[in-house]
Amino acid sequence: MAKMLAHFTITPAADGFELRIEDDSGEALELLATYDQLDLIGEEINRQLDALSEDADEVSPEQTEESEEDE
Repeated sequence: MAKMLAHFTITPAADGFELRIEDDSGEALELLATYDQLDLIGEEINRQLDALSEDADEVSPEQTEESEEDE
C-alpha cells in the first residue's frame, strides 16, 4: 500500500542534488539525482497537474449548476 507523502526537500550535493522524501510515519528515503533527473520529475508533475486541470475544465458551469439543482 502506498504511504502518504509528508514532506520532501531538495538540496544541492557534490554529485547533483539530494532528494529526501518523508512519509507520514517519519520514514525517509534519501536519493541522489542529477539536474536532468529532477527536470524530468518536474516535467512529469506538470503533465499530471495539467491533465487534472483539463479534466476539471471539461465540466462546464452549466453542468455544475444542473448537478447542484438535482441535490
